[in-house]
Amino acid sequence: NHDVEVWAGSKTEIVDLEGGFAMPGIYDMHQHPDLALVPDLVGQFNLPEMAAPEQIKQMVLDHAEEHPDGGWIVAHGWEVPPFMEADIEPGMAWIDSFLPDRPVFLVDRSRVYNMFNARAAELAGISRETRDPRHGSFARDAITGDLTGLVIDGAQAPLWAALPPVPQSVYEEAYGHAVKMLAANGVVGVKFSHMNVSMIEAVHQLDEEGKLTLRCETHLSWKDDIGPVPGRWDYIAGKRLMYRSELVNPNGVKFHFDGVTNARSAYMLQPYRDSDKRGTLNLRPTEIKDVVTYLDKVGVRVDAHCNGDGSVRLFLDAVEHARRINGPNGPRHQSTHT
Repeated sequence: NHDVEVWAGSKTEIVDLEGGFAMPGIYDMHQHPDLALVPDLVGQFNLPEMAAPEQIKQMVLDHAEEHPDGGWIVAHGWEVPPFMEADIEPGMAWIDSFLPDRPVFLVDRSRVYNMFNARAAELAGISRETRDPRHGSFARDAITGDLTGLVIDGAQAPLWAALPPVPQSVYEEAYGHAVKMLAANGVVGVKFSHMNVSMIEAVHQLDEEGKLTLRCETHLSWKDDIGPVPGRWDYIAGKRLMYRSELVNPNGVKFHFDGVTNARSAYMLQPYRDSDKRGTLNLRPTEIKDVVTYLDKVGVRVDAHCNGDGSVRLFLDAVEHARRINGPNGPRHQSTHT
């Protein structure tokens, strides 16, 4: 107490906690409440960490038996290493070997290296003739060109779009629960990332109802991958300001400049050790420079997913370019998953 009391002045309020614990509030720089909480609320399910292929297979079959309606089966959290250890190739052939007549979509833990079966491809309208988008790709057989059932980064958009839409009430329940969990653990400020407008509306509704018990910054997704983001340009152009309040800062946009290392899509300065490739960029270098400069000018924070050192370099160069054109007083941009 003696060490603290020397800083007390005439207007200092002194509260005796009688031995209780006090700590500074936590600011959490990156959260995805929808990814963590929505699946359970819409009939999807999460897989155990490092689940073996046989365990995943049994959980999918059990879910199909418990839900015999013929609808989509979506599970989250599979990982590559257990498949490598079991010498099993993840993808369409493996899923169809035990459940060919239901659409199955398995989302990996990084959410950018997902697998689907033939029925899911049919409902999503994708085939060997489907072109890869600029911000993602479909894995294909090296000889036939057929889809293998693995989808990387932004190419997953048609699969998410084919799923039943998430009700607005589910987003509100998920973000309401997240706010309570965060506040209970000492979080006083948070950045909610990779959002669509419905998710931002959910945060706004909590704010309007007096249920938002922390400060938050909302980051709209730049691309349509985990579901479409309609109204993106209206939002960036000014609609975002409708959501601003004492607790909510809506001036953030989330980018994926590259992918992830386990899919070899993180963009590197040098090729991977097991490949002659350096990964992929989801935007061209000139686009990265232009969008960072534009958003910097209008006061919008760029939240940039940069998993590889090559994409980090391009992002830092873009921020340097933006500062050179716009001056030094723009928002603090951030590199995420670096």
